[in-house]
Amino acid sequence: MKRYALCIENDEYQILPKLSCAVADAKAIAEKLGHLGFDVDTALNLGRDELNSKIVNLSDKADEYDSVLLYYAGHGFQVEGENLLVPVDFNDKEESKTAKYRAYPIDDLIRLLGTQVSKTKVIILDACRSTLGIRGRGNNFFPMIAPQGSVV
Repeated sequence: MKRYALCIENDEYQILPKLSCAVADAKAIAEKLGHLGFDVDTALNLGRDELNSKIVNLSDKADEYDSVLLYYAGHGFQVEGENLLVPVDFNDKEESKTAKYRAYPIDDLIRLLGTQVSKTKVIILDACRSTLGIRGRGNNFFPMIAPQGSVV
């Protein structure tokens, strides 16, 4: 069985409060997954375009592998019922209408991976959600429905 993991670790936010544990946590997870037989890719301090590119690449990996796993450590929030991963170049002064387009929608990730119904997909979100100063933010993620073969 071929397994692939992408570990994203965002600590060095340009405007939001910097985090002290995301990189260490993701590196520890990546090391453990490597010992468990995963091919592991780690990505550090991603801006919006880089985050998007890595997630699209993860969905491409689902074609080659029997299972894929995403571990995300960094800021996250929800606006108007959408759960979002926060890139390091995100500006927390944005209004909520703009903010949801400057972060990465988790639903987009779920849709990308949902096309691989015969594969196992795991999404682990280790996200700080209480420090964003934008309107519409919640301290919890909005409920998510994982597609067949997926665990969020």
